[in-house]
Amino acid sequence: MKNPNHSNKIELLGRNHLIAQLIKGGVHAALPMWDQGVDLIAYYEGERGFVARPLQLKVSKATRWGVYKKYAETKDLLIVHIWHVEQSSDVEIYAMSYAEAEDLLNKSSTYATCTTWTKDMGHYDTANITPELRHNLQEFRMSEGKWQKRLECS
Repeated sequence: MKNPNHSNKIELLGRNHLIAQLIKGGVHAALPMWDQGVDLIAYYEGERGFVARPLQLKVSKATRWGVYKKYAETKDLLIVHIWHVEQSSDVEIYAMSYAEAEDLLNKSSTYATCTTWTKDMGHYDTANITPELRHNLQEFRMSEGKWQKRLECS
């Protein structure tokens, strides 16, 4: 049996925080049968019909943000960063498309020049959330009342 402090625990806590926020916002959640870059599907029936978006979760005990080129081709994917999952009152959730994340990477710093990013399937990942990056992330911070609109945006 795995140690209860295993990284799966962190992902499970984050997913449950997210699902609770979605439900409170009138959005349903479905778990794919296997992981192919999509951890959750968020959906609801709106005035204009059925709306659904695939979500890729990036969950951590503290602050951690990143952009991963491998998600660039997944149509309509929202990358959802969930922070501070072990302290319920401090949980922060951010959701953005790959294009928005890449734009934020370029706006917030010189990170896009790092070797790990410039490789073919590169990535950028940091626990060092600068004041500028934190400020720029705020437009993507989610709450229960924002999910339906966020799911409609491409």
